[in-house]
Amino acid sequence: MVKYMDNYIKYNFDKQITGIIHTEAEAELVELKKKCVEESKKNRNTLFKVIFPTISLYHALQTQMSKQKAFEHMSKMISNNTKETSRKMYERISKLPNFFFLFKKMFVIGLRGEGWDVEWISNNKTSLEFNVKRCIYNDAFSQYECSELCALYCNNDHITFTDVTPKIRFERKGALGYGNDICDFHFYAMKKNNNI
Repeated sequence: MVKYMDNYIKYNFDKQITGIIHTEAEAELVELKKKCVEESKKNRNTLFKVIFPTISLYHALQTQMSKQKAFEHMSKMISNNTKETSRKMYERISKLPNFFFLFKKMFVIGLRGEGWDVEWISNNKTSLEFNVKRCIYNDAFSQYECSELCALYCNNDHITFTDVTPKIRFERKGALGYGNDICDFHFYAMKKNNNI
């Protein structure tokens, strides 16, 4: 189990229930990993470190509570982790010179590979805009019949980027995890804060 997930379970449940959830999640995680031997190294990394632990914990929680309650725990756990990790990371790097240039580079590198189908719209001094038409998160969560979990990771984009720094503005109208056809990403460099 991923460390932040393990910590959340230990903090929110008694020792006996924590043990059951942990055992159930680990057993399913092993089985899920066996099913993707043909995936690329990059896809396996995302599946093994993020998606499969999420699926296995979600199912393990449902052995102890309703699906709705399990989803609420997953939502709280994932959003809290995003606030403490991704958002804080972007807050720190936004203080660097040439932040918007670095920010764009990180995004472009992160979206390379077969797990994504990206339509690039703009990548210039003042904007980074693209549509994600297919993503590994949506594909995997749909494949394992828990597509509702994808929305939690789509929510992470708003948690991470909305007002994270005065140097950029983030806009999005829809997301695959919300049932839309695409995830549309729009990042705009704010002139007075980027020396544009």
